[in-house]
Amino acid sequence: MKRSQRNVIIASVVLIFIAGILLLTLQGQQSSGGQAIDLQLPVINANGLTGSTARLSDFKGNVIFLEFAVEWCPHCRNMVGTISQLYNNFHNKGVVFITIMLSANTDINKTAQFIKQYGITWLSLYDINGEAQTKYNIQYTPTFIIIDKNFNISYKTEGETSYDTLANQLSKLL
Repeated sequence: MKRSQRNVIIASVVLIFIAGILLLTLQGQQSSGGQAIDLQLPVINANGLTGSTARLSDFKGNVIFLEFAVEWCPHCRNMVGTISQLYNNFHNKGVVFITIMLSANTDINKTAQFIKQYGITWLSLYDINGEAQTKYNIQYTPTFIIIDKNFNISYKTEGETSYDTLANQLSKLL
């Protein structure tokens, strides 16, 4: 192999490595700030759409834990236990838990089955037309957003996140 070919290969490997590091860094991005965006979405449970809707602003004055998920996402499935534990430890302290189920590449029946299979008991809303996903700029699932009592976004993170990290963020607002 010629020296110039070897240098090109080495440079390519280095660039791919750097791109991978940047991608991993961006996927785990955390941010906060700004007013929460009010949404009115249909309620979904293990039986499908309930016929009722809920608005995020209905819960203003409470800390709101928002999870954006989709039923086919393996990371969302992995996080159900963590969210259940958070729910069990914080819902009696005034934290409202809401999962917004995205409709990308799925349907109502598969989403309802996911809710049933994983025993999700807190409020779940169905983003039937992608409104929530667009307004909250959700690019990865799961995404977690914590909204303070004044309806401001206090914390946002993407991807699997530890119980301790999320619990610490909730505790700061209580």
